[in-house]
Amino acid sequence: MGEDKHRPGWVYLMSNAALARNIVKIGLTQVDCMTRMQSVASAHRIPGEWRLEFSAPVRDAFNAEKALHRALDDRRLRWEFFKIPIETAKAELRRITRPWRCTAEEVTTPPTRTGTKYQVLDRATKARNAAAKAVTTRKRRVAARKAVATRNAKKAAPVSAADAEPGATS
Repeated sequence: MGEDKHRPGWVYLMSNAALARNIVKIGLTQVDCMTRMQSVASAHRIPGEWRLEFSAPVRDAFNAEKALHRALDDRRLRWEFFKIPIETAKAELRRITRPWRCTAEEVTTPPTRTGTKYQVLDRATKARNAAAKAVTTRKRRVAARKAVATRNAKKAAPVSAADAEPGATS
């Protein structure tokens, strides 16, 4: 995951009526929150409907979520679940994520990591990158085939008389 996890995304608060009062799931997503809510519903197998209480667009979803989790660590129940009133969680999310806040458009535009800045690539650049990747992949395949052929050739090489078993005649 490496650099990929430090992309723009959303830090969200979700609740479920089947859970005890004031239990909130605080998480991140780099897709839209509704898609994430559906995957949470299937992954956690908690009956009842999940409700998106609040979400904030951030430049670095990983670090923003991490900072929020650390700030609320004393209220953590398990993993991403916290016992905290929703209004308090919203206020904390707004306060903690302030340094990473951005617009929703910055989150929905697919970025490409270049150095320390995000850069949105145009179609021509994407096409050049895809072509370069294809060439590199082809070169790797050719090199792998040559290595296998060389290895097989060495295995199939005829045995010299010196390597023959003792007592065998030529």
